[in-house]
Amino acid sequence: MGTAKTTLVKMLQARISSESIRCVYVDLWEHDFSGDPLVPLVVALQEAISAGASREQLEAVKKWTRAIVKHGVVAAARIATLGALELDKDIEKVTADATGSLADDVVSAFQQERQSIAAFKEAVEKAVAASSETDQKKVLVLVIDELDRCRPSFAIETLERIKHLFNVETLIFVLAVDKSQLEASVASIYGERINAAEYLRKFFDIEFGVPVNADERITDSLLDRFELGDIFSSRTGYSISRDRDNFVKFFTAIADMYNLSLRARERCIARLCVVLNQTGPNNYLDPALVALLLAIRSQDRLLFQQIASGAIGSQKVVETIEALPQYSSSRHSAILAAIEGYLLAGDVDESRRQQRFEFLSAGTATASDGLGRRYERSVSL
Repeated sequence: MGTAKTTLVKMLQARISSESIRCVYVDLWEHDFSGDPLVPLVVALQEAISAGASREQLEAVKKWTRAIVKHGVVAAARIATLGALELDKDIEKVTADATGSLADDVVSAFQQERQSIAAFKEAVEKAVAASSETDQKKVLVLVIDELDRCRPSFAIETLERIKHLFNVETLIFVLAVDKSQLEASVASIYGERINAAEYLRKFFDIEFGVPVNADERITDSLLDRFELGDIFSSRTGYSISRDRDNFVKFFTAIADMYNLSLRARERCIARLCVVLNQTGPNNYLDPALVALLLAIRSQDRLLFQQIASGAIGSQKVVETIEALPQYSSSRHSAILAAIEGYLLAGDVDESRRQQRFEFLSAGTATASDGLGRRYERSVSL
C-alpha cells in the first residue's frame, strides 16, 4: 500500500476512456461492508451500462444476481443448522429448487447453481454488448482498486466471484493491488502454510509491477502539498538558511534506506507540520535529525524512543540502518556519516560521545568495515 497505484489506475482509466473504450473505476474498500462482493460488482456494472442496455436486460442481470446470492445464503444456513433454521418465505420460494432437502439435494443444488451461473454470465454479456453503440465499446473495463485493504474474506471472495461469474468476453478486469497485502489475506484465510503467491496466480492473466521512483521531487511535492514552503522561507533568523533543501536531501535518502512507501512518506511530512508549528522561525532546526527521527518513528517506534531518551548512541543507530535490506553503502554511506556526525554532536552521554568520536577520528576504524572511509566522506558532504 502507499505506492501511488490509485493515481496510476485513475490515469489508466482516463487513457482507456480516451480511446473510446468504456472504463469504470471501483474503490472496493468502500463496499466491503457488503455480505457478498457480487453485489457491489453488479451495481458498478449496471451503473456503467444503464444508459444503453434495455430494462429487460438489466432485470435479467439482477434476477440471476439475487438467485446466486440467496442460494449461497440459504445453502450455508441450512448446512450450518442442519436444516432447522426457519428462513424468510420469499427466499425459500426463490431458492427452493436449488436447495431442496439435505438428504438428496447435494447434486441437484450443484447443478442448479451451475445453471444460475451460466445464465448470469449470459445475461451480463448480452447487457454489456447491447449497451454499446459501436463494436469498440462492446468491451467494458472495470478497474478494481483497494482490494488489498478489504477484510481478508471479502478480498478472496471478490477474486473468486470475478473468476467464476465474470469470465465473459465483454468484460475486462484490472485489479490494482498491493500483492504482499493480498498474500497476507490469503494466508489469514487458508493458513500460513499455503503458497499464497502461487494461489493468486490463478486469478491474474497478466501482471505488471509499479516501480517506486521516490526521488527528491517526491519529497518536494509533498512539502508543497502540505503548504510548508512559506514556513521554510520564513526561517532566516540564524546562520543556516537552507533548511528545506537539506531536509529534502536527508529525508529522501533516509526514506530510501527504510524503503518507505509513498503513503508512509506522506505521514512523515504530516508529522513535520507539527514539528514546524512547534518550532519558532528563529529557533534552530536540524533538518538531518528531524528527517531521521520522522522516518524511524514511522518504522521502528522502539528505536525512536531509545534515541529520544538518550538510551543509545550514534553507533547503535548506524548499525541498525546499515543492516536494513535497502541500505546501499555506495549510495547512502556519505549521508549516514553526516547523520552520525549530527547524532554525535547531540549525544547527551558525554563519555559515550567522546569515545565514539575518538574511535572515528583516530583512524581505528579500518577500511574493511567502512567506518573510516565513511567518516572521511562526511567531512565534505
